[in-house]
Amino acid sequence: MHGLVSLLPQPFYHEVELLWDELERECGLVGVRQTPFPHFSWTASESVSESALQAKLNRLARQIKPFAISTAGVGIFPGEKPVVFIRVVKSPALFSLHETILAAVREPLGGTLSPLYEPDVWVPHITLAYEDVSEENLAAVVRMLAGRDLHWKMQIDNLAFILHRPGTSAEMKFVQRFQS
Repeated sequence: MHGLVSLLPQPFYHEVELLWDELERECGLVGVRQTPFPHFSWTASESVSESALQAKLNRLARQIKPFAISTAGVGIFPGEKPVVFIRVVKSPALFSLHETILAAVREPLGGTLSPLYEPDVWVPHITLAYEDVSEENLAAVVRMLAGRDLHWKMQIDNLAFILHRPGTSAEMKFVQRFQS
């Protein structure tokens, strides 16, 4: 699944990498390394016209100004393979921007986007662990993260496209910086 994302700024990018390192060392979790770029996702899709998407993102980047987001601790998407993440606060401004971005990129992303990223169900987040989280190791992950101050405020200044073909590590295709 390919992703339209915003990369985290420093020092938060590095902080997430340090958390990934600690989760690997303490809990043996490495699944998140399939997409080794700390980010939050706007949408995901199975197909893409890269040149059309890059043109759309270039236009969007000229229209969007850098904006602030806040995070609010740890969350878990339950299921057979739970996902552990840092919650991104879904403000009215972020929700509105999400709708604008989806409208612009739906066509170059093949028209059919992942239903998990449609506005009414989208949960913006920064993934800490997935793919190898299980019922057996989830408690250790939660214990490790409990009490961490993951209430961050940061400026987001980009849209990026991550290409991820099955069986391979994700590849950063391009990053468009917003006009200030």
